[in-house]
Amino acid sequence: MIRPWRAFGPIVLAVVAAAAGAQTVGDLRARTPPVQVGPATPVEEGKVREAYRRFLDLNAGDAEMRAEALRRLADLELEAADVARGDGTGVAAGGPETRAAIQLYERLLAESPDHPRIDSVLYQLGRAWEAEGDPQKALSYLDRLVANFPASRHIEEASFRRGEILFSAQRWRDAEAAYESVIQRGSGTAFQEQALYKHGWSLFKQSRIDQSSVSFLAVLDRKLLNRAGVEIEDISALSRADRELVEDTMRVLGIQFTSDDPAGALSAALAQHGSPAYSWRLHASLGDLLVEKERYTDAADTYRAYAARHPGDARSPVLQTRAIDAYLKGGFAELALQGKREYVELYAFGGPFWATLSRAFEPEVVTALKANLRDLAQHHHALAQKSRKQGDYQQAARFYRDLLQSFPDEPDSADTNHLLA
Repeated sequence: MIRPWRAFGPIVLAVVAAAAGAQTVGDLRARTPPVQVGPATPVEEGKVREAYRRFLDLNAGDAEMRAEALRRLADLELEAADVARGDGTGVAAGGPETRAAIQLYERLLAESPDHPRIDSVLYQLGRAWEAEGDPQKALSYLDRLVANFPASRHIEEASFRRGEILFSAQRWRDAEAAYESVIQRGSGTAFQEQALYKHGWSLFKQSRIDQSSVSFLAVLDRKLLNRAGVEIEDISALSRADRELVEDTMRVLGIQFTSDDPAGALSAALAQHGSPAYSWRLHASLGDLLVEKERYTDAADTYRAYAARHPGDARSPVLQTRAIDAYLKGGFAELALQGKREYVELYAFGGPFWATLSRAFEPEVVTALKANLRDLAQHHHALAQKSRKQGDYQQAARFYRDLLQSFPDEPDSADTNHLLA
């Protein structure tokens, strides 16, 4: 934040000179001031502001100096409002200091419209009026800044603030354009990340789903991929704000794809985006959202879609298990059974999944494989005992044999052999 009081020397000297009365410059020079050793004495902000006020009341100095005094005093008033707010870094809090700053800035605009830092004045007026609860006045000043000073150092934040005001006013298309102007700068700042996120929301509010997903996925690219395009797997290593941004973005993407064909809509969007490495997270997030909505079969299809497209990915078995759990939560016992059979076919030892993976590093897959083989064997065995059909016995025997071959040294192998016999 700018600290105007650090450079107020000429103006305060002018105040001192004006108050000195009949003393001459020679008189002042004749006095030898003591030399201070060590750090400078801190300047009290209240005294600095009072010095500026006295200078302006005296109407001393030339027009350029008075204009600069107006700007600096207004900056100090607005900063005092920030400090009163608590952290001194955000939008100024409304109050007497903010209103005083507004009066000073508007006086400066009227008296010195060609001031070299008029872009800063427009920016400060925008944030001050926003703090005062008048977003339309804030927008009018930010509009002037963006239109007339495209090279201003405040242009990125001003454009973003415009987007926020327009978004709050439900002017979705105008907000989209404001956020787009921030994105196009490519600065890599936090404003660009937030602009991407809100740009997606602006499009979403206009029901332009395909376009909005592009912006939301761009947010995830920035947060979940490193420069080489490799996924950052440990989200807990992100800052709290970044974690919340990732979670919110994935959730709104999930909301977008809760259509008649969630799995298909998500897969199409990801294919268009280049199938990023974090695709599994989106399938998991969308599937979880569909479970919340009790759309169990859609949830299972979404989980299974990733496993089907990435059979060798270590995360695929996890999503396949979630699909089975979704069927069970929905009471679809037969579909759950089919899911278990699919799991066994996909992740049986000796299959493609294990071509580059080791059992020692995938204990959850090993445990789930054993459990699913046992469940299938016992299901068909119980069914055969009721139906007395040879085919049911054969299915039971098949899964018992697979269980023994896959886990020959387990403590319960003798019991399994007995059941097979």
